[in-house]
Amino acid sequence: MINKAVGSWLREAGKKDENRLKQFLDKFGAIMPRVTLRYALERFDKDTKEYYMSLKKF
Repeated sequence: MINKAVGSWLREAGKKDENRLKQFLDKFGAIMPRVTLRYALERFDKDTKEYYMSLKKF
């Protein structure tokens, strides 16, 4: 449940500043829980969603 809430808050923050959300996701998208990432990406287009969902942990 916490992961869903965090993802929702990230999505809402992205409504105010999408570029800042993308910077955050570039840095942490590969290590964050997939549920959180899915909720954060809801407003993005298909190609952007696919890019962030394909990021892998190093």
